[in-house]
Amino acid sequence: MKTIITIAMCFLGVTMMYAQDNLAKSHGVEALRASKTSGVYEFTLPSGVTGDQVEKNSKYYELYMTPTFDANSHEVKIVLKENSDKNRYTVARFLTSCGVQEVVVDGKNYNMTQFIETYLK
Repeated sequence: MKTIITIAMCFLGVTMMYAQDNLAKSHGVEALRASKTSGVYEFTLPSGVTGDQVEKNSKYYELYMTPTFDANSHEVKIVLKENSDKNRYTVARFLTSCGVQEVVVDGKNYNMTQFIETYLK
């Protein structure tokens, strides 16, 4: 029994550590509302994301947006080429391609589906 509990605790710990590394942080609800109007989104990507990854992944979305990545702060600024629903959805696709599974907005975690429904539609 002791072994099972130890294994379960180790699994839980590893899962929590892994999950923390797949979060992008937004600049809050008001910034996301303004982004929906302006077509400019800013996020702090997980520390494991590199400039090379951002550059590679952004090539798939060149028709829809232009991301700019600061490797020191891990901030990415995404400028949509056209502020439309389709282009806003590519923001979520781009974040996913960078390994992001959830977006933190004012301390609350949103999975990608929730994030799209709440802030990109």
